[in-house]
Amino acid sequence: MTQILHKVYFPDDSHDAFEVESSTRAKDFCQNIAERLKLKSAEGFSLFVKIADKGVLKLYFSCTVVA
Repeated sequence: MTQILHKVYFPDDSHDAFEVESSTRAKDFCQNIAERLKLKSAEGFSLFVKIADKGVLKLYFSCTVVA
């Protein structure tokens, strides 16, 4: 079985690789990230996709603040 890793970038300029499957939903991916970061909840956090040079996909995990 092929292992799929996505590198996720954080607001503090750090990054980490997370294993995903072809069936992984964004909600589950956010939950996995929150668990690894030992957050109490993934609520209010989102994944943002940025397409960089040469079509490279970058995922950013960030807090969404609603005023």
